Amino acid sequence: PTLGIALALTLDAADRVTAVRLAVGCVSPRPHRVEAAERALTGHALGALADSAADVGALAADAVNPVGDRHGGADYKRELTRVFARRALSVAVARAEGRVLQARYPHAIVV
Repeated sequence: PTLGIALALTLDAADRVTAVRLAVGCVSPRPHRVEAAERALTGHALGALADSAADVGALAADAVNPVGDRHGGADYKRELTRVFARRALSVAVARAEGRVLQARYPHAIVV
């Protein structure tokens, strides 16, 4: 794969984020967590997370050290990380709210 992203949110009874894990793989020499994005989301109400999607994408893109290869150049992989980190947050929020996400992402597997 060209990119792998995993995002998990832990919520308390009041739907506040108590823990976040965001990991990015396949774009850098090794997978790693994006701790700056995890800290940025922790403590927020679930309903407010959608407003943080652009920030999470930017933090994820800044955290990776992409390596250009036959799957794409470093700049492409950084932008891919930005876009899919935003999308991952949207998917996680929708699931936590009990909604079915209407958006479909071609060439992406969301589990």
